[in-house]
Amino acid sequence: MDPDTDTDTDTEIDITWIDKFQEESEFYDKLCIVPIDYVTIKLIYIDKTNTIKHVKNINFKLSVNNKIKKEELYNLVLENKKDYKLSAILQYDTNILKVKELYSIIENRTPIVLKNITFINDIELSQTLSFLRSINSLYVLYSEKTEDQKKTKKIFYSIKPKSTRRFRYHQN
Repeated sequence: MDPDTDTDTDTEIDITWIDKFQEESEFYDKLCIVPIDYVTIKLIYIDKTNTIKHVKNINFKLSVNNKIKKEELYNLVLENKKDYKLSAILQYDTNILKVKELYSIIENRTPIVLKNITFINDIELSQTLSFLRSINSLYVLYSEKTEDQKKTKKIFYSIKPKSTRRFRYHQN
């Protein structure tokens, strides 16, 4: 027994190493390669003067890891179009699997490239480092409809009577 503190010095355990271990573990967990289970979708509404009128952010939970299904994307586009028309869908997909690749991108100042989605199909997403998965995003651009686009174009069909010739058959 320690007479000054009235505690048993043999029973005190140093547990600071556990805290250090947890901190290191959390750090290395950020460097693991993980599947993508959600994606950030940014809906951008552009008016007639080509200025951004409104931006809506959606954290979209994927039904299948690493894939945005075409049905889900189609429904999302239709639900959010309002009085706008779909202009473009752009995808940013980080496919960085090593920290060295990230350093190389930063040092070389590699520009960010957005992939233009021309058809609504299933969109595959690459696996990436855990701390970068929130960067994966989809940009849906809507532009304001003009007056001509708000109206449905009517198509008029005219049926022209066919001229028919009657042939007479003579019996001999």
